[in-house]
Amino acid sequence: MKLPLESEFELAKDRKKKDVGKSDAPSNKNQTHKNSADGASQPKKTRIGFIIIAVAVVIVIIGFLGKGSLRSYCITLAKDRLSKFEYTQAIEALEFTEDWQVDNDEVHFLKARIYRKLGKFDEFEKSLAQSRTLGLDESKAEYEKLLLGGQSGRIAELLNKLEELVGGVHQFDPAEVYEALVNGFLLHGRVVEATEYVENWKKDYPEDPSQKFYEAVMLIRYGPIQRIEGAQEKAASILEKLVSAYPSYFRARMTYGDLLFELNQVEKSAEQFENCIKNPDAGMQPKLSLARCYANLGRTEDAKKMFEQVLEETPDNNLALSELGKLQLADEEFDLALKNLQAAFPSRRWDMDLNNDLGQALQANGRAEDAKPYFDRAEVIREKRGEIQQLMEELDQGFRDEEKRFELGKLLLEYGNPEHGVLYLRSVLDVNPRHRGAFQALQNHFATQQKTNPRLNFREASPQSQNLN
Repeated sequence: MKLPLESEFELAKDRKKKDVGKSDAPSNKNQTHKNSADGASQPKKTRIGFIIIAVAVVIVIIGFLGKGSLRSYCITLAKDRLSKFEYTQAIEALEFTEDWQVDNDEVHFLKARIYRKLGKFDEFEKSLAQSRTLGLDESKAEYEKLLLGGQSGRIAELLNKLEELVGGVHQFDPAEVYEALVNGFLLHGRVVEATEYVENWKKDYPEDPSQKFYEAVMLIRYGPIQRIEGAQEKAASILEKLVSAYPSYFRARMTYGDLLFELNQVEKSAEQFENCIKNPDAGMQPKLSLARCYANLGRTEDAKKMFEQVLEETPDNNLALSELGKLQLADEEFDLALKNLQAAFPSRRWDMDLNNDLGQALQANGRAEDAKPYFDRAEVIREKRGEIQQLMEELDQGFRDEEKRFELGKLLLEYGNPEHGVLYLRSVLDVNPRHRGAFQALQNHFATQQKTNPRLNFREASPQSQNLN
């Protein structure tokens, strides 16, 4: 159901399109010359006229209803958009109040919440700071920062502060707390705690779409390990209903696309990613996933073009470089393949396939001696993968050994995805802030990373370090 002014705005936009179309069409043959001379200015005049009318309408609304009513309407519209996962539209509604200087602390607080959900942390900080300047209650701002910490893996901070400051989650919005905590637990691979919170979330908010999304995620990631019969099919059913009810819920759609790919329904998977590309909130990932689908379907040139599009927008995207290089290697474009694979390698040393591909590319370019270290490293990674897999399965089954979690984190830093290794090491510090080994491993890792990215701050990257002081 559309809100009243929203419908009026859409009607006004439709009228504008029709007016522009009419202005472009000559009414008869005798007017052809005049239209060719004036045609360029007529649409511009129409647009200017529309803008003047729109401005006049807003002024009348403000004069008749007052600034407070316009602000309340925009906030209501933004919350409605947010409930449908239409984040960009929600931001636009809130920015409308800023354009007309009728914003307040609630407007900027709501923007901060949306940016938090999107993972746009710089914008989150700016909006939250602005809301504080305009009088936002400090405890409310502190709460939102705790939610950001929780969803990023600083779970202990969120739990401790909630118990200490507000006497339980129900004094604030419990659904937001559930989402932050479940996401944080999943980042740390703490499946038992995540499962417990999802179950409580289901009881408290059985129709919450975000709860249903995380239920599906749990079925996909842990259903097979927990021997849940038909786990993937149940997850697919949940996600299909979610994307049907909430077409802009891009996280649900991306997860559904990934699941369909794993179920070898690649064409259906591609349809989900093609839809996500149209969503302004989804970022680069849909293009990367769609290119992977094209490659799997034998549409190699389409896949290459898609990876190249990603690289035009983000030239240092190591996954796009790696995948494009792999396709070029298969097509015997050895020079191009070597260039892209070498560019991807510094950020993906842990990738067994990339090591093998880079070795093959060097070999194809007559550099057999240079290729050998990459083949050797690929074999070492292959051997370590079994150890990593065994530790992950033990932890996924609820095994709580702190030292095994620490060992897994170290292995992932060197022979698996380092981002996952960081998360497992942080999970050790979240439970035991004085675990010296985990702290040292993180410190060494970020010191190495800082050489290629001087802007990286270890204390910011690993906030748990402050607990060791």
